[in-house]
Amino acid sequence: MKHQSKPRAEPIEYGPLRAGEESAVIEMVLSSFAAAIAPLYSSQGVAEFKKYASLKEMAFRSKHAHFVWVARQDRQPVGMIEIRDHRHISMFFVKSAYQQTGIGRQLLACALNRCMQKNPGLEAVTVNASPNAVPAYRHLGFTPNPPEKIINGIRYIPMQRNLVPVY
Repeated sequence: MKHQSKPRAEPIEYGPLRAGEESAVIEMVLSSFAAAIAPLYSSQGVAEFKKYASLKEMAFRSKHAHFVWVARQDRQPVGMIEIRDHRHISMFFVKSAYQQTGIGRQLLACALNRCMQKNPGLEAVTVNASPNAVPAYRHLGFTPNPPEKIINGIRYIPMQRNLVPVY
């Protein structure tokens, strides 16, 4: 009996958002949001998030103090992180099939490296975590600053990760 091996997947590649891949990144974000976070939000919160995660809004933010780092496999986005002002995570998603594989940790490391290069005195990075993401953020070294808040239907727990400045 002849054994057939599975085709090998390409390794994960990390880098800045590339021109032309914005739609695929947004599609991955919205799909991940719908599966994991939307059920916890009111209809107002879902609508507010979809507005924030739109192609138009991402393009605007990218020109105004935000940057996006993407994890890709076979040239397809499997994760992304968006950072505002080199100090606040505004979006952070890893496709469900790729979670708990180290992709989120590596995306965060890449983003923090860039943040500290741009702002060497940076002491902390913050995020407004959805309630179900708190355990993942804790695993990545973040500490919650309760209580939970709701703004425009978006439920979140403020969290912070202290950093050791690199000199």
